[in-house]
Amino acid sequence: MFTIILLASVFTVSLGANPHGYTVDQVAALVLHDLDSNGDGQISQAELIQELFTKWDINNDTNVSHEEFVHHWVKTYHDHPDTTNAFFHNLDTDHDNFLTMTDILSHLPQMDQNHDNHVTLSEFNVFLHTVHPDGHGHGGNVHPVGK
Repeated sequence: MFTIILLASVFTVSLGANPHGYTVDQVAALVLHDLDSNGDGQISQAELIQELFTKWDINNDTNVSHEEFVHHWVKTYHDHPDTTNAFFHNLDTDHDNFLTMTDILSHLPQMDQNHDNHVTLSEFNVFLHTVHPDGHGHGGNVHPVGK
């Protein structure tokens, strides 16, 4: 019995498993729903910034720290903390352990593929597959971007 539990634990951690079994596609839909404050099915730059810097920035220092991001992402989207840690580092373009306005704005061209100033679910899904280190085979990079 111990062997089965140990193997299951190793398998779960090695996959970076989402305990709810969400795929990156499902997480993308959940994130878009959370960010889309006006309900038009798309994310604007203003909605992204509003959500991130008012709801995720717990200490109101205009940055989302590594700890704030990991806490909120794991709690909300149920990713494994190790997966979330790697995801954060993919988003943190200047590697200062904070998500700043500069980090977020640097990802907007990747998110908004048709450059219409709105990110659709399809566009966000492609972006998330690129930067989320999903171990289920549904995601993108397994190592932080630029490393």
